[in-house]
Amino acid sequence: MEHGSTGSRTGSGDSVEHGSTRGRAEPDNSVEHGSDAPDDPLSVRVGELARDENGDSAGFYVEDDGIGLPEDADRVFESGFTTEESGTGLGLAISERIAEAHGWTAHALASEDGGARFEFRTP
Repeated sequence: MEHGSTGSRTGSGDSVEHGSTRGRAEPDNSVEHGSDAPDDPLSVRVGELARDENGDSAGFYVEDDGIGLPEDADRVFESGFTTEESGTGLGLAISERIAEAHGWTAHALASEDGGARFEFRTP
């Protein structure tokens, strides 16, 4: 399980990065995780958003360096929306509902690396 630190540091210095540089001996699941190339591992970063003027966390982000958001990115939080034949379209819809239940907002953006970035912001 990947997660950001709860320490007092902010920004990417406080993020956790997941990615593999080893060869793939296990079955390939790169398409499921956003990469079309099995030899090009996907990197996922999770971190804290910049703190506000009171020092309170503004939330957290999850971003990758995959293929990015679909053209109809405004629909990614809709229940049942998927771009994959085997996808359920439930993951982001559930994530957004959990965020909203806690008074947070969820946003889908392009990451600096061209992949997808999801920000979960406090009120």
